Formats: sequence, C-alpha cells, structure tokens
Amino acid sequence: MNKEHTQESCGHQKECSTCTSVTSHYAAVSVPLKLHPYATVGELEMECCGEPVITLRPSQGTNSSCGCELTVTQTICVRIPLEYGTTADVGETSAICKSKPNCGGASHKQSQ
Repeated sequence: MNKEHTQESCGHQKECSTCTSVTSHYAAVSVPLKLHPYATVGELEMECCGEPVITLRPSQGTNSSCGCELTVTQTICVRIPLEYGTTADVGETSAICKSKPNCGGASHKQSQ
C-alpha cells in the first residue's frame, strides 16, 4: 500500500492508504493474409564434366556399308540460380473478446 500525504487525494484526512489496480483483457486477434509466392531464375551456367562417351551402333537400313551411327553422351553440370520469395496482401484485422486466457503458447491452425 502506498501512503499519500495530500489532502486533495484523501479528503479531510491528513494521511490515507491507496492501492493500485491493474486489469487485463484477453482477445483473440486475427488477420487474414493472402500469400503470393514467386521464384525467379537467374542466368544459367553450364560446364562439361569429364570426357564425352561415344557409343557406336550398327547401321540400319539396306545400305549399311555407307555409314555408321553413333551416340555421343556428355555429362554436364548446370548451375541454376533460383530466388524464392513471397508478397502478402493483408486483410482487415478482427478481434474476439475472451473471458479466459489461453496463454499456453502460440496456436497455429491450418484451415482447409
């Protein structure tokens, strides 16, 4: 308790006791968000890895002596720089008054 010594706060008494009251109010506050994710691709970079592999195949067709067929396979490394992000549209905030707190930690509900 606080002791006050002014006549304005206690009327005619020279000394009185006062108390301070602090109150709390609980509310569930919600705000809708609409997320707009995006991804942008930067400039690709490529390099050959190792030597190419050549595979010979028998010629197909009626005149197989006039040529040969082959397949060339090369392993490459492609660097693909990606930037991910999102923007958000914020809706109107709403609140619902609560009589009892639920302060056991953050609640994350998923709506379907």
